[in-house]
Amino acid sequence: MIRHAISWMLTLVLLSLAVIAGTQHEYLHALLAIVAIIISFIPSIIKRNWHEHLPWTMELLLVLVMTLHIGGGALGFYTTFTWWDTLTHFLGSAIIALLGFLGTFALYESGRIHVTIRMMGVFTFFTAIAVGAIWEMAEFASDQLLGTDNQPDNADTNLDLITDTLSAGVVAVLGVWYLKHLPEARIERNVEKLLERLGRI
Repeated sequence: MIRHAISWMLTLVLLSLAVIAGTQHEYLHALLAIVAIIISFIPSIIKRNWHEHLPWTMELLLVLVMTLHIGGGALGFYTTFTWWDTLTHFLGSAIIALLGFLGTFALYESGRIHVTIRMMGVFTFFTAIAVGAIWEMAEFASDQLLGTDNQPDNADTNLDLITDTLSAGVVAVLGVWYLKHLPEARIERNVEKLLERLGRI
């Protein structure tokens, strides 16, 4: 199947990038490559243990963004292409924000939390920003402890945080607009499917 072919191809790419990053002393990127490989196997593990098929789109996007980021560090794309860092931060923050939005909405529809649609957008926005800030801290720690060069200057760090903020804002606004304008019946059907799958897992 195409799905399995793409998954195995990404796994081989990530494994190669992990080796390259390790030989170049880019230990943070090597660790991320291993984490990405583990993430790529999560749907298969869930299918085997719980006999539940998960949409692989989100998993594919997350692993793809991590591949772009790790490849940028291991293969020198961040130096060759000045826009590479901005691209990976924007896409990564968008996916984190989307995951946060879907998780919050699922909790809301299940009755576990009581918030307005706008508050869902606010939570989505700050969740993505928080993850972006933690990422920058990890890069700083890697530079200080392992001698890497993930943060060449203050401008680079601030540009990354600004990109994360813009990306999170776009997803939050689109998410709120989606819930306010999509027919309620269709939303309920989508939520029921999401909750059913979460419940089985």
